[in-house]
Amino acid sequence: MESTANLQSHKALDAVWSFWNVQGVYSVENYRFYHYLHTISILFSVNGITSILFIGELFIVNSFKELLDNLTMSLCLLICGYKTGIILKMRRKIIQIRPILDQLDVRPSTKAQRSQMARVCGTCNRLAWIVFICYLVVNGLFGLMAALSGYQHLVFPVWLPYDWRVSAFRFWITWFYQCAAQFFFCIQQAANDVTGPIYLNVLDAHLRIVMQRVESISDDSGKSDLEMRKEFIEVIEDHRLIMK
Repeated sequence: MESTANLQSHKALDAVWSFWNVQGVYSVENYRFYHYLHTISILFSVNGITSILFIGELFIVNSFKELLDNLTMSLCLLICGYKTGIILKMRRKIIQIRPILDQLDVRPSTKAQRSQMARVCGTCNRLAWIVFICYLVVNGLFGLMAALSGYQHLVFPVWLPYDWRVSAFRFWITWFYQCAAQFFFCIQQAANDVTGPIYLNVLDAHLRIVMQRVESISDDSGKSDLEMRKEFIEVIEDHRLIMK
């Protein structure tokens, strides 16, 4: 087998880690003060405040339809925050996946296998960006409708401790906050939704490469028994890493 380059399967996670970094999930072993500050600021100003505003609206709705509409958004925000909390809790274990991928990537590989992994990485990153853009377009349309409403309604109906109808300034400040919060929610939702499929896609690609390596060992009659045993042990170790 050729061994002039590595597989670089970690690139499949580039988009996901970009999304996580924006919301305060970093791939460092120990957080510094500014890491904590960033994470807490996002959780408080976006997840915390927005959830309170939506839940508060549940107690002042005027119809059953408004109740259902607001309840849907409230549950969506709470679940999104819960999933983000799980990611933060599991962060130390998640960052250990990179060294495992690096160990798998340095194994001897053919040009075809590297091309195969590059396609998988490209597909994974495109998936992450497509999901994010879809969320962003939908929420952007809500923001656009509110901006063109002539100060008649907000991006989403929420409880506020002030009357946003009093002045254009209050309307636009509220509109800007809602749009900014929804932007961060789009990032959180995209990262939460695509992480599982991306990891499974990468692991599937590595498993297929491992199986190809097993076949190449049995087909290569030019190697000694010792060399084939050594390669077979490496294949078993790589399979163990994938299943870890």
